[in-house]
Amino acid sequence: MTDAQYRNHPTVMVKNIFLALIVMFPLSIQFYGSPAAMAVFAAAAVFVFAFLVLFWARTTITFGQNEIIVESNVLYKKRKTIPHRKIASVNVVRDIFNRIFGTTTIRININSSKNASIPEANFVLDAALAEQIRNSLASNLFSEPAGKESEIRESLADLSMKDIVLHGLIGTSTYQLIYAAALLVFSAFSAIFMNGSATMVSLFLFFTGEAVPVFFVILKYGNFKVCRINSHIYLQHGIVRSYVSEFDVNRINAIRIKRTFFGRILGKSSLEAEVIGINAVSGDINPTLCILTDDSKIEYLIKQLVPEFVHEPEMAKQPRRARLPLLAKTSAGTALVLLLAAYPAYWIYLNGDTLFGDFTPTGVLLLKCAPAAAAVLSILLMFLGAHTSMKVREIGFGKDMFNIVNGILDRQTLIIQYDRVQITAVSAGLMARRLGLAKCTISLMSSAGYKNIRSGYFDRDELSRIGEMMLLRLKDGTYRYDRNSI
Repeated sequence: MTDAQYRNHPTVMVKNIFLALIVMFPLSIQFYGSPAAMAVFAAAAVFVFAFLVLFWARTTITFGQNEIIVESNVLYKKRKTIPHRKIASVNVVRDIFNRIFGTTTIRININSSKNASIPEANFVLDAALAEQIRNSLASNLFSEPAGKESEIRESLADLSMKDIVLHGLIGTSTYQLIYAAALLVFSAFSAIFMNGSATMVSLFLFFTGEAVPVFFVILKYGNFKVCRINSHIYLQHGIVRSYVSEFDVNRINAIRIKRTFFGRILGKSSLEAEVIGINAVSGDINPTLCILTDDSKIEYLIKQLVPEFVHEPEMAKQPRRARLPLLAKTSAGTALVLLLAAYPAYWIYLNGDTLFGDFTPTGVLLLKCAPAAAAVLSILLMFLGAHTSMKVREIGFGKDMFNIVNGILDRQTLIIQYDRVQITAVSAGLMARRLGLAKCTISLMSSAGYKNIRSGYFDRDELSRIGEMMLLRLKDGTYRYDRNSI
């Protein structure tokens, strides 16, 4: 690619000025009627608009043979150079403004644990020009042109709208669903035993905390497609805001099979990857390789999409003696819960009649018992969690990679290559040491920085195998240095 300098598409100015007007309009109403205040406000508005135009005019991006240069000279001069060899991915996002004006947003990420969740370069260009630049950069990255966003590809994941809706409903955290259910229960309680004043508040929290996020998840993962072409993976999804990303499979540090509580009941799971530098959407730091679908489809997808992570090690659960440190921690948590709940429960029981004067007698009685009931429920859940941990947490070692299974309600199976591990730390408390047990913390590079993965209680010698395997691979020459340097 010859050196070519571009500015953001002029519609970026239109968009930013429009958003500024939306913010300023409520303020202008407050100043209405005061000529002096309106004059100051008008001057400030002119300054903001002039700054937005100047920022557009003095911000450029240059695509060179070996690097990308982003320059800005508004309040101070800033120059950012991005070598092609450091680029992890060139992502494409098209939101509603892009669709209206026929433009495309190109977001370029590099291999940086510090900044991988924020694109290094973010430019809006004409759709045809953006496609041309993306193809050229992809040729440098993957030795072949990128697929066109509009091109219909055969996805490896055979998904329906039902899968997308289910992913939005039960593919997220089960704890969030429990919170949403608690809000609905409280709304019903408020409507029956109170004057209804808190019903609208809890319904509003349910709507904003559960219904709206589910709706946006459905919009985000609609039209989901994933495929592999030679050595790189292609992702595309989005109904209103389309998202296109490509990255080399060698940039994957680990894959994660996620099984939420309700997903397990239905025999469904989803697939994610730990990769540095492919984030294109704010907060989306782990690429979803497949949304919630049948377990058999996930197994097939792993074999077809990331066969480098296919292995079936012999898995080992936590030994029986691990119950002792788990019960010790649970007992300490029980004492803390009782200590924290004792005084509030007693105080509410004594003063409940005056505190809850608007409640029915039954409602007052229920609220008096609520702190004690919450403490008992918390203690039961802690012991249940410790018991479940013994059945769930597993670890398994293979020749080139190892598996870790974690989670209580929501389960996660991580498949990690030894050559991707940055740091391993084996630690144990006093009781665990006496029993020959320990926990292991594995640090990986991810788009969120160092990603720490913690195991359950296992034999200390078994957990030490991770570090020993890394040293052995270094000695016999099988360790792949490039996997921690790309």
